[in-house]
Amino acid sequence: MGARLARQIAAMLVLLFLTSGAGAQSTTECRTVGGVTRCETTPSQQPLDYGATLRSGQDLVPRYVPPTVRPEPTPPKQIMPTATRQIETGNDLMAVCESKDPACLTYIQGTLDGYTVAVEINDIEPRACLPEGVTKGQSLDVIMAEMKRSPENRHWPAAAVVMYALVKAFPCTK
Repeated sequence: MGARLARQIAAMLVLLFLTSGAGAQSTTECRTVGGVTRCETTPSQQPLDYGATLRSGQDLVPRYVPPTVRPEPTPPKQIMPTATRQIETGNDLMAVCESKDPACLTYIQGTLDGYTVAVEINDIEPRACLPEGVTKGQSLDVIMAEMKRSPENRHWPAAAVVMYALVKAFPCTK
């Protein structure tokens, strides 16, 4: 009997706490069924200030804060330049690289990264093995030289042109 009474008192204290001065902010309804008291609180749609300083008993309930108009968010600053042209074939790649567009080296690096991941994931023997210390500029020189030397292959997909040039220049040896 004592535990049941304690639960009922606790439920009433919760009800008193939630409803004192907060009638506009929430609605609490308690019901006792089979000796068990259950309370449900339905908050209103108004924003509440939970950062209120506690000074007295009535400050325990958050006070209503009217909604404020928020400024439009500013778009994030562009960190990397975007490609100005699509690179699909070796001809596209050659045109982008000759114009000194940063997308050229980005495309080559992405192709090498994709090739490295494919070799690792599929557990296959690599066909191009770039020696340690090969720079992006050196890779670009090798690829550009091959595209100039073999214009008949420039209609291939750009990634195939890149890998063909690198396999030819840096074949893997066992």
